Amino acid sequence: MCCSETAAAADRVVPATVRRAPALQVEVQGEHLRPYMRVSFNDVQGRTFLFNTAERGRADARSAAGKYDVVLYDYMQEVSRLPAAFTSNHSVPPRLRSTSAGF
Repeated sequence: MCCSETAAAADRVVPATVRRAPALQVEVQGEHLRPYMRVSFNDVQGRTFLFNTAERGRADARSAAGKYDVVLYDYMQEVSRLPAAFTSNHSVPPRLRSTSAGF
């Protein structure tokens, strides 16, 4: 990062907690965001980071159950980390049992 650039920082993730969804995106809010940044959830990189403004971008989120640090990268360097900022409450719905005999 060049010394004339202001360091990017992530402030929060919206939504911070989700239930499982097939195609889940979250909004990363912060300061000095720019194109070509990357976002990871713990050590797994999100497939995309769609830059919207210097304060907002969208990222594909993890769908596996757990609590994740959200990490923002500029070039190949970590520039911001939000510890335990995203939680996925992935749960398998209960199976219905048949109450009818002989079916």
